[in-house]
Amino acid sequence: FKPIVEAYGLNLLQYRILCELYHSSLSVGQLSKLVGLAKTNTSTLCKKMEKQGYLKRHRDLKDERIVTLKLEPLGCEMVERIKLELQAKYGDYFKQISEEDIHDIQVGFAKLEKILKDISEIKKDE
Repeated sequence: FKPIVEAYGLNLLQYRILCELYHSSLSVGQLSKLVGLAKTNTSTLCKKMEKQGYLKRHRDLKDERIVTLKLEPLGCEMVERIKLELQAKYGDYFKQISEEDIHDIQVGFAKLEKILKDISEIKKDE
């Protein structure tokens, strides 16, 4: 997975950001929660990605603290190209996974996400 993404000049975190924005525009705060980064780190990375032409940052006119992120055509193209290459390489393998196993994996990820969220909340209280 990593070599395919890196062949396009991206690291895995940058690709994850593009994937999150591929589905919908998000604020820097929303994106930072999804990818598990501090808002300042997310903002810095998104500024770099904007300079590379992958996304556009829009400051809210009513509240300048809010910055909304939206993919540019180059960002959409990157997601689609990488996705196609990943499907070509791994698609046959994933077709072999049963619906039951996929369901179990989804349940496992949901449990893991809850555990990590609970841990995050404990750290905030300290």
